[in-house]
Amino acid sequence: MDKERIRRLLQSIHSSGGNLDDVDLEDRRLLMQLHDDIEALLELSSEAPRAHREEVDSGMAGAMEKFEESHPVLTSTIGHIAKLLSGIGI
Repeated sequence: MDKERIRRLLQSIHSSGGNLDDVDLEDRRLLMQLHDDIEALLELSSEAPRAHREEVDSGMAGAMEKFEESHPVLTSTIGHIAKLLSGIGI
């Protein structure tokens, strides 16, 4: 159930990509990489290597810090995803 919620939130970030006109190409790539990393975590679940989980945690924290002022809804969504991942033990 939570995995599906996470996937819907990821899709909402992906869908809103067109609404992030002031996000440069490098930041779009960061968001796409974060999306792919989270999807990989969802596939592996608790079997994901600790280093990979920590890398994704760091990526989410960095994205939240980067977009905190300019895109508060995006920041909130990423935070919600982090909370859901933690809730399912990832």
